[in-house]
Amino acid sequence: MANTNAPAGKPPSSPLNRLFQRKTVDQIQTEYAHGELKRTLGPINLILLGIGCIIGAGIFVRTGNAAALHAGPAVMISFVIAGIVCAFAGLCYAEMASVLPVSGSAYTYSYATVGEFGAWIMGALLLLEYGLAASVVAVGWSGYAVSLAHDLGLYIPAEFTQAAGKFVLDAAATFQVTDPTVSLNAVTGTLPSGENVQFLASSTATIPGVHEAGLDQYAVVNPAEAGLYGLTNAVDIAIPNGIEATLTSATEVLRQDGSLLQVANGTVVNVPAGAALQLPANTPVPLPADMVVASVANFPAVIVVLAMTLLLIVGVSESATVNNVIVFIKVAVIVAFCVVGAQYVNPANWQPFIPEPTGEPGEFGWDGIMRAATIVFFAYIGFEAVSTAAGEAKNPQKDMPFGILGSLAICTVLYMATSAVLTGVIPFTKLNVAAPVATAVNAFGPEWNWLAYSIKIGAIAGLTSVILVLLFGQTRIFYTMSKDGLMPSVLANVHKTFKTPWLNTIITGIIVACAAAFFDINTLGDLTSIGTLAAFAMVCMAVMWLRQTRPDLKRGFKVPFYPITPILGILSCLFLITRVGPREQLFFFYFLGAAVVLYFLYGIWNSKLGRGVTVTGHEPPPMDLPHKE
Repeated sequence: MANTNAPAGKPPSSPLNRLFQRKTVDQIQTEYAHGELKRTLGPINLILLGIGCIIGAGIFVRTGNAAALHAGPAVMISFVIAGIVCAFAGLCYAEMASVLPVSGSAYTYSYATVGEFGAWIMGALLLLEYGLAASVVAVGWSGYAVSLAHDLGLYIPAEFTQAAGKFVLDAAATFQVTDPTVSLNAVTGTLPSGENVQFLASSTATIPGVHEAGLDQYAVVNPAEAGLYGLTNAVDIAIPNGIEATLTSATEVLRQDGSLLQVANGTVVNVPAGAALQLPANTPVPLPADMVVASVANFPAVIVVLAMTLLLIVGVSESATVNNVIVFIKVAVIVAFCVVGAQYVNPANWQPFIPEPTGEPGEFGWDGIMRAATIVFFAYIGFEAVSTAAGEAKNPQKDMPFGILGSLAICTVLYMATSAVLTGVIPFTKLNVAAPVATAVNAFGPEWNWLAYSIKIGAIAGLTSVILVLLFGQTRIFYTMSKDGLMPSVLANVHKTFKTPWLNTIITGIIVACAAAFFDINTLGDLTSIGTLAAFAMVCMAVMWLRQTRPDLKRGFKVPFYPITPILGILSCLFLITRVGPREQLFFFYFLGAAVVLYFLYGIWNSKLGRGVTVTGHEPPPMDLPHKE
């Protein structure tokens, strides 16, 4: 077998040997030394870059989905689990970034360890990690933008507000249900013994008679049998007069002294006037057919992606400045939400903290907590985005670990606080919406309307910055792969005036915009999580490989508790991949299969390393260009 570590510049190797050809660490560091980038980013800039990417859909959008569909209040545990997994991977990224301070991130790390074929696979994974993540965030951005526009009296046609094929209400609608089954979550009622108790999230009952409820404009519903529509979120039913509710199963209730009491199935409970009972999600309800429209595409999501694409084409100096301002705004808004919201937390909304499993895979219980961890995990890719900017760091050996771990620590704390307030202010059953934080702040009361507007504006600003960072990362990955010959050279073409990879950026923007326009946020998010987890596992393996093969390398940062930390990183990432839905797992394997085919059709024959061509100037155009002297 040929020397797989042979540097570029030697005679071409056979196609089979090219699969495992690696760039030597010395070669990669040489490419970095001859790069085009200005190294102007310090540790604070890198932390802000990481926060700008991490704080986004994880708090503003996906937390609601994870809580409502999978974990309930225990989504806080899901964040802890995801944060621990990210800490393992983050420590490994920090070491790799201090040894190989070049653009390309995990792609470059793979090239130096598992070889060219592994680097190609990593590039494919990063398309899921960056490109689809940008689509997820764009869909979340759309939800807040549509909500804010509605508050301001601006009308956006419902058929242009959701993924293609979704059923959306074009106007607010009321409907009636007869003898419905309702949730008694957080309701105070009177038992036959005369004792007043508070019901928990698992308490359900039937109530007699005909009752009216309503849905807001832009609410999403699912088609059901007999011309009915299934709710995608819990809906309140107002009870103007007291009513008797019959429990549909045995349940625990919260007594006034804080203890729990078991109440039998069939117990009749007196519910007082003014109580807000809930129709659970998936309840079929009658709605006027002319008020329900099928969505064509999510146009607001397309618009924001194309706007950020244009900004990246013009130049990243302006982009970096905008990002820093937006980071400050959204952190301030999140802190304000947590501080004010803490006053309105109802501890009963946290009971039971871990809802009983429904019997369906990933629906509540510990299985649901793990499933929710895969959902919220994708938001932590911010520290990986920091590593793509290694070429701009002033002192990468010290600044990269600081930026990666610092942004991860700060954002984990904010995630935990926000999810605690979010699930404490309103029942988790109401959080399966595009704008869960706005839904929660609306419950504070009319005196906090100004904060509701601020939350939505802050969310829009925050999600905008995330889209910007993710698009930046994706274009730089494509740029690096193109410089290596694994992708068409057109992706490395630099605009003469703006000094940015403009064709690369346009193509990336179109792909991301199409995904955001036509696909559901949950599907996009799950695919992003799989790609991210797989990429993180490969980086953990890369650390172990370099420790064994190049122990002599100078490391500005070393993974603590080696080799336990990278091993736990690999195992935890692979475990979370198994918790994602089977449909998304199947798509993932098809995606990888297509990537393998493309490598053998194009990449293996055009690789510069395989053809003995030396690559220099490996970083993308400078992050601070254009600028005026």
